[in-house]
Amino acid sequence: MTAVSLSTAQQVAKLLGVSVPAGVVLAGIALPAVGALGLSAKGSPKGPPGRR
Repeated sequence: MTAVSLSTAQQVAKLLGVSVPAGVVLAGIALPAVGALGLSAKGSPKGPPGRR
């Protein structure tokens, strides 16, 4: 059995092939959560309590 040695370019391509889809999935989860936080903050009163 021979050991397969990947070139630097192949290692980079392999890393990008895994990290790009992972980033897309993470963004798909994070963006709606941030949007929901923004909407809930928009509906809350501004300033410290008791100063209206």
